[in-house]
Amino acid sequence: MAFEERKACLWHAFNALGEQGKGVGVKSQLKVLTQNIGASLGLSNAEAGLEDFRSGSAITFCDYLYYLQVELFNRLQNSSVNRQSVTKINFNKVDEICWMVCSTRYAVRGGKKLCDDDTYKLWRLFNFLAEEDDAGDLVYPVVIDKEEVELFVQKFLQIVSGSLDHAVLTAALGEACVLSFQEFLTLVESTVCQVFDPDTVSLAMGGLYEEFIVQVIKKGSLLKKGHVITNWKERWFVMTPSVLRYFTSRDEKDKKGEIYITQYCKAEPLPEKAGTKPNRFALVTEGKTYEISAPDFRTRTEWISAVKATSDQCSKTVTRQRLECRHRAKRRHQRRALLKQEEEKRQVELEQMAKTRLELESEKQARADAEARLQQEAALREAEQQRLREVEELRQQLELLLEAERQAKKDEEIVRSLQSRILEEEFEKREKLEQLKTELEGLLEEERHKREGLEEERLQHEALLTEEQLKLEQLEQERLNMDAKMEEALMKLREAERVKEDLREKMAKKEQERVFNIKVSKLVHPEPFQFVSHRGLGAFSHVILKHVPTGDAADKTSGDTSSHVVTDTDMASGDVSSSSVITDADKTTGGVITTDTDSMSDELSTDVTTDTGKTSGDDTTSVTANTDQMPPVTTDTDKTSGDESADSDEPSNDISSSVNVDKAVASNDVSPVDTKETCAALNNNVEEDNDSGTQLPPGTSCV
Repeated sequence: MAFEERKACLWHAFNALGEQGKGVGVKSQLKVLTQNIGASLGLSNAEAGLEDFRSGSAITFCDYLYYLQVELFNRLQNSSVNRQSVTKINFNKVDEICWMVCSTRYAVRGGKKLCDDDTYKLWRLFNFLAEEDDAGDLVYPVVIDKEEVELFVQKFLQIVSGSLDHAVLTAALGEACVLSFQEFLTLVESTVCQVFDPDTVSLAMGGLYEEFIVQVIKKGSLLKKGHVITNWKERWFVMTPSVLRYFTSRDEKDKKGEIYITQYCKAEPLPEKAGTKPNRFALVTEGKTYEISAPDFRTRTEWISAVKATSDQCSKTVTRQRLECRHRAKRRHQRRALLKQEEEKRQVELEQMAKTRLELESEKQARADAEARLQQEAALREAEQQRLREVEELRQQLELLLEAERQAKKDEEIVRSLQSRILEEEFEKREKLEQLKTELEGLLEEERHKREGLEEERLQHEALLTEEQLKLEQLEQERLNMDAKMEEALMKLREAERVKEDLREKMAKKEQERVFNIKVSKLVHPEPFQFVSHRGLGAFSHVILKHVPTGDAADKTSGDTSSHVVTDTDMASGDVSSSSVITDADKTTGGVITTDTDSMSDELSTDVTTDTGKTSGDDTTSVTANTDQMPPVTTDTDKTSGDESADSDEPSNDISSSVNVDKAVASNDVSPVDTKETCAALNNNVEEDNDSGTQLPPGTSCV
């Protein structure tokens, strides 16, 4: 059994010394390994027969195992030493030697989280949980099943009382069913070692090592009576399948002795005596009897049961942990075999379904082909019937033609008889006609000369007619274009009228403010005022003051005084930003609105200009209305709004205006180029209307 348990560690050592990828090892290197293994087992010259074993300088791992079993382990069983001496052999030294050989491959690795001692324990656990076949033999190369890995992680978490996300473990395992030790080591360091600290990991590794490798059955504190000095001392006992060890303390560092358990050992309770320790029991071995005292009756019963179970297990070649491991592997193999059978059955069913589907498709295809053939045959029969009908109709037509031909022959004979008489008459008429022909040819020649002259004249008239039609079409197209431009100009004129009305309202408002400012700036005698406040006149708004009747305000609005109002309009906002009273000298600066109140009462002539300048990074637009520089404009807004649907070819006589559009008003969407083009088109239209005889109102023009 000891040899079977060491096959995995021997494979690691052989694989480390052998040639990579070939599965063979060199005898010269294996001799050193064999010598160390023999020395650990107390056998000398264990490597002597390896040189002559099998021919060649290299052997396979199976041959090497056979050599070790025959030359080393069988020699131990067949040696002359007693059974207890063989039991005392520490086979763990074989594992340590094998680890010393192969540990160099795992010492240097990226992301190292485990210490060397924990790595050795993990290696021993990997070898113990390695995959076996159905016969219980180790599978080469040595691998571990992923279910055993999950069991390892589960027991690890039970010891540390922690938790690990199952998705992390599943992602680390991937799709692989088995893992090598290198992969198993990487998985442990990337999962549990990332979650728990090194001390916790070492504690869990020690617990798993005791459970699976040392296979501790029971441990606890007991009192042991000495043989030489008969006194009672407290010892820490650890029960394993083959030996009971006792230490001075719980840390299990100072070992005081070992009691080897065989199938001949037994534990018996001792009767209670006065002056002795309570709950005593005797551990009887082949050469010595130990007297031990438990702290209570229950603990004594548990230890007696543990000794009995261990003694019974000694007669068996397989340990309890190995049996459980093999039972798990057996159940796993059975489950996977069942799954494989189900998968094969499912594959067979899928293949049968696919075959049935193909048969159905073939039947559908055959049915479709048969239907297609039937349709073709039906079409052929229909075509044949149609051909027969056509032949019958043709036969009837031929019979009719034959009858007609017979009738024609009869008519032909009658006609011939008539033609003979007519022919004679024709000869006579022919002579007369020839004479007439001669006369007509002379007349025809004269008529031909006349006709040639008329034909030339007709061609000339047609050419002139074609040219006139082209000109007429061109004029019609120009008229349509001018109508469209006239309509566009009328729309822009209406927009200019609207802007004029807005400007008129703003100028009226500025005039009122200017009159108020002039009135305030003069030295006037105080007059009684109906509004009184302790804060003065500043407590009242301009709206309230505007309605206060004063004599100066009436004089200012009568039209005797001419003033100038400046309005700066911000293009960005479209509102009046500031206003002031300026002199005639300030008119040269541009961008102001000048209003002559004397002329506003009768007529208003608007000159819309756009002065775009940049002051502090902003565009400012000013509009100037000067009645001294422009002729009056009279606009009937009611008629304009009511006659929007009138024909553009007939301009209204009620509108008499003279508009000078230098640039578009900033608040409109009309660009300067469009305005000039509109004015030019309007002038052209006016000229054409004047040429055609249309009378326009005097003074109407677009500059």
